Amino acid sequence: MYLWKKKKHKKALALATAFVMAVTAGVVMCPRIFAEEYVYNAGGKRDPFIPLAGDTVISSTDGLGDVMSLEDVALQGIVISPDGNKSAIINGEILTEGAVVGQLKVVSINSNEVIVELDGNVYTLKLYE
Repeated sequence: MYLWKKKKHKKALALATAFVMAVTAGVVMCPRIFAEEYVYNAGGKRDPFIPLAGDTVISSTDGLGDVMSLEDVALQGIVISPDGNKSAIINGEILTEGAVVGQLKVVSINSNEVIVELDGNVYTLKLYE
């Protein structure tokens, strides 16, 4: 008990006790730690849907509004959910079976190909050739 009789030790004990009581009562809150916000910039990076090997034809047409011929159409991906819903990514647009955009109609979607109709003609777009 001799240590607590000194003035500086009594002050330290009083501060520590007050802090513990304040934290217990919820008066003192710890400062929140915020993570630095990160924004991904995809500019100039490769498209993850384009195979790394093999011949790849990439359409210069963005979207499907300007599609005039089969050369303007690029199949970029196929998604089949566990419950059987099928979607195709064509020129950056996500389309399902039966979808019609401009002159292009998606007839059917399979695991490696999409059958489309363009100007009354039926074509098969293969994901990998």
